[in-house]
Amino acid sequence: MSAAAELCEVGDRLVRDGRYSEALRLFRLASAQDESCREASVAEDAAIRKLVPRWHFEMLNDVERTLALETAIARAVRKGDLVLDIGTGAGLLALLSARHGAGHVVSCEGVAPVAEVAERIVERNGYGDRISIVRKWSTELVVGRDLPAPADVLVTEVVDCGLVGEGIVPTVRHARESLLADGATIIPARATLYAQPIESVELHRLNHVRLVAGFDVSDFNRLASRGYSPVRLSQVAHRPLGDPVEVFAFDFARGELAPQERTVRCAPHSNGRCHAVALWFDLELVPGVVLSNDPLNTSSHWEQAVQCLDRPVAVRCGEPLELRLWHDGCHLLVERVGSPQRPASRRMARAPRVKSRI
Repeated sequence: MSAAAELCEVGDRLVRDGRYSEALRLFRLASAQDESCREASVAEDAAIRKLVPRWHFEMLNDVERTLALETAIARAVRKGDLVLDIGTGAGLLALLSARHGAGHVVSCEGVAPVAEVAERIVERNGYGDRISIVRKWSTELVVGRDLPAPADVLVTEVVDCGLVGEGIVPTVRHARESLLADGATIIPARATLYAQPIESVELHRLNHVRLVAGFDVSDFNRLASRGYSPVRLSQVAHRPLGDPVEVFAFDFARGELAPQERTVRCAPHSNGRCHAVALWFDLELVPGVVLSNDPLNTSSHWEQAVQCLDRPVAVRCGEPLELRLWHDGCHLLVERVGSPQRPASRRMARAPRVKSRI
């Protein structure tokens, strides 16, 4: 067996263990030793896909998002400010902060290959003397070692289609407690999450099954997702059964940022069957600058979050549908009031580390 093949074999074992960064290093070494080794090239690409989701490219090409972020940063950052950028990704928020007067930007990135690329981008654009890329998760940063002083401004956008799934709540909470100066500016400042009951057999079939070729395969529903999934509602046949309702509000700058549970009443404006609940957010970066993945905003790279109900629910016009929603800062679930609830100890899971979004 060649040296390149041996490296690939070890890398494959690391991939099976979920150690993608280490595996990527070995696959790249194998390619360097034998440029004709297709196995190494294919394995390297697979490891990168595990580490860096493809939505990074769509997100970076979202013009509306970029303009809003630059507008917010231009308003918030003062000349000479120390800015902390969490989840730097390609380094865009760090570059914008430096462009608009930051004295120094510390950008943390826990995915090593992404941090390496961010360093190249920062240098290529001439900001290597004002932007430091720290290859750590934000919860590992220490003021006085990784961050020269508590930061004057925090910029982060670790937000998924359902707002909380990438851990923005514990990320901001930890930064406020350990990494920011008193009165620091936080971008985004606030967020609001909305929910709307939806009738859609097509959506329900994305997460449920019953009969296939005459066989009852409904036991496979034991493996159906209990959380939300990203869906572009404009591309799926569906019918809103009521107006959207506000379910949670987040004040990232001053709020408590604790887990929440709330019951809301949706007022159906027509008869039908509720198969799912659609969720989306308004993200206020600074006052007057808002990003939203409202279903009508088809240009946003964010899709909507859709959670299918375990069973469709018949609704009638004028008879309220009650939904119970809870989040622990990283996870969000929707339950119809009256449906069985899982024990709190199972649903309130530990917050994961946050991956880059920029």
